[in-house]
Amino acid sequence: MNPTLPVYDFNDPVFKMNLKLKRWAREHIELAGMHSDVISWEIAETVSPLRIPVVYHIHYRIRSIVGIDEAQNPVYGDHHVLSLALPPQYPLEGCKIYMLTDIWHPNVKWEGKYKGRVCGNTESFGLSYSLYQLVLRVGEILQYKNYHAIPDEEPYPEDLTVAKWVLEFAEPHGIVNKYQEIAVDDSPLVRVERDSDETTVPATAAPPPPQPVPVEPPVVPAPPPTPESGGIRIKIGAMRPNPEHKPKITITPRD
Repeated sequence: MNPTLPVYDFNDPVFKMNLKLKRWAREHIELAGMHSDVISWEIAETVSPLRIPVVYHIHYRIRSIVGIDEAQNPVYGDHHVLSLALPPQYPLEGCKIYMLTDIWHPNVKWEGKYKGRVCGNTESFGLSYSLYQLVLRVGEILQYKNYHAIPDEEPYPEDLTVAKWVLEFAEPHGIVNKYQEIAVDDSPLVRVERDSDETTVPATAAPPPPQPVPVEPPVVPAPPPTPESGGIRIKIGAMRPNPEHKPKITITPRD
């Protein structure tokens, strides 16, 4: 279980003199408010005088790949620990995140001096995001819902050996594939809270589509009668040179 929700007095002169500590305390409160069945954490280091956490150990109890066997098949584990450290200039400087347990992932350094270093593309997390969001981001990395394995494309993989395995073995064999939403774990990272009086509405058949409303056709005036349309013929004779004579009009009934 996560520690009890912390309480800070933000009217304390320490916070008024150091806004950075105020931000760190608020991050602590937000992280403590996470409701999860698979993520828990503990405080590994604090700073005085208010004992605000600066190093957390985050525990993920989800399925992830912790190595491969001789046949290149994945080996799975279900408990993974992350060290999350706030540098002195946080949030202007990104958090330092290292896996304390083995993880086989292209964005986690597998071996060498920086073994366990997580490349979560988190340089701007302190400015744009929070520790809460960072913890969830690492969780999706462990689930293989989030990874980058293309070696010559930013953001570059942290471990080229694992990246090659993903591209040449894992994706072709359907072990993981973010483009097809194939992950190694689908557990929800946070618990969805529902009100006690909320009820589930059963699904019903979709209603029939609405019927079109009939539209009266526009009224178009009838064309004038033609010789073929019935009626009478009117013949106007040509004007004669003498102006005293009127035009001769002959009306004959139509046959």
